Amino acid sequence: MPRQVLRAQSAIKKMAREQLASFLTLPPTTYPLIIRATLYQGGTKMPALTWLIIAIVLFAVEMLTPGIFFFACFGAGALVASLLAFFDVPAWASWSAFFAVSLLFVLLVAPMVRRWAKKIPSTPVGLDSLAGQEAHVLDPIDPATGKGQVRLANGSIWLAASESPVEAGATVEILSITGTRLKVKLKQGAAQTTS
Repeated sequence: MPRQVLRAQSAIKKMAREQLASFLTLPPTTYPLIIRATLYQGGTKMPALTWLIIAIVLFAVEMLTPGIFFFACFGAGALVASLLAFFDVPAWASWSAFFAVSLLFVLLVAPMVRRWAKKIPSTPVGLDSLAGQEAHVLDPIDPATGKGQVRLANGSIWLAASESPVEAGATVEILSITGTRLKVKLKQGAAQTTS
């Protein structure tokens, strides 16, 4: 890197350290004043950026609490307030829009979203999705000894257990997963092959 770039970078870092040090030396009683000065522009308007940050935080909290759809309602209100603040409307108008839109979303939109979400069927994922699938018996399944292996359609091999003996070559249906073992039963309509 050229020397001029390195000097500029070190000068910027030094200025940032000095500003941070000067901020940290302020007494804690001045922090609310600094926050108030940041939030209020001349004491009359809330900047659009602050409303936007509030909206982003509320949407992030909504993502961390799925299924509630409560914080997103207030996030929508904050977005509308941010838009109004961008066009330099008075602070009371931004606040009024925030509360009105938030209340509208809480009372009207949230119940509709909750009803819609209940209609979506839950889909099993991961190992729970194996229940109901078919498997091919590789090693005979003996309930007395607990031995037996099956091969799934994707090629993976699992230990298997069944309430009744199942011969190798038979097709079974997976009932559940317990640890590293599949609980299976002979598939209806599938005849056991004898070895």
